[in-house]
Amino acid sequence: MKMSSSKKKLNFYRRIILTKPKIIILMYHRINNLKNINGFFSDVLSTSPANFERQIKFISKNFRVILLRDIPDIVKNKKIKNNYLAITFDDGYKDNYDHAFYIMEKHKVKGTFFICPEYISSNKIYWWDEISYIINNNEYEAAADFISNQLDMKLKKTIPQKLISSVVQKVKYFPIKKRRYFISSLKKRFSYKNINNNQLLRWENIIEMERSGMEIGAHTNNHSILSTLNYQDQYKEINKSKEILKKKIKKKIKSFSYPNGKKKDFNEKTINILKDLNFKCAATTIVGKNDFSTSMFNLKRIPVSYTTNGIKLRMDLKGYLDFPRKIKESIW
Repeated sequence: MKMSSSKKKLNFYRRIILTKPKIIILMYHRINNLKNINGFFSDVLSTSPANFERQIKFISKNFRVILLRDIPDIVKNKKIKNNYLAITFDDGYKDNYDHAFYIMEKHKVKGTFFICPEYISSNKIYWWDEISYIINNNEYEAAADFISNQLDMKLKKTIPQKLISSVVQKVKYFPIKKRRYFISSLKKRFSYKNINNNQLLRWENIIEMERSGMEIGAHTNNHSILSTLNYQDQYKEINKSKEILKKKIKKKIKSFSYPNGKKKDFNEKTINILKDLNFKCAATTIVGKNDFSTSMFNLKRIPVSYTTNGIKLRMDLKGYLDFPRKIKESIW
């Protein structure tokens, strides 16, 4: 029985995509159990310590694990012979040290941690965690009504998590002063007591992790979405984070991660600033894998969360989902 021309093409593309070497970058934020989030924002890309360890065991046996800063040299020297994989963490949550660092050390795996120095130095919590904490620890209907009026939004009074996600998505693109004013008004109106500020890494944690072989990268100083800023403010955000980190760990900072990281969240000005400041590469939150054709300042990542199916993740890492992803990209 002869194979149809369409099936031949399908098999050809499948072989090309599955055998073409890739550099995979995984993206995490928190490594914690949902019950331990204690009212803070649970929509950040996170997984439990148990799931994370299972993933690390699989990765350590099947991939050559690299740091993000290694990628430009691998691509430049055309060394992509086997699948390389980098493990990254955004925002610098304390559980990165308590759980991720311990598990990675146990299995002799290294990773890259992106830090916002202002939050580490001030012992503040991220603004999205403040919003989440206030909504989760106060009367829900009253909070929803107040926020609807403040933001001029028609919020559906569903479960708190959906409300929180809607508010965070809107507020993240506010100018810093406007966002601070909104959160300040929330704090004045609702209870904000007994909050645990011990949510982020401390400098001694970061220094210890770096000395053990982990890479520390920059994530701006205040977690600002760079495309909302002018050139001068972008430069200040990026350069300040780089210089503070360099001073703290006494090493050059070579890797960067764009806050929020979608295509609309950075621009050519951002990339030019990164190049001028001698960064070697930058990670986005655009989903996909990387090869010789990928720009070093548009590195794609694969997100991992509580809802990530273990079998599906293994299939993705092995390349079996590359073909359907490529088809989807070509359609859209």
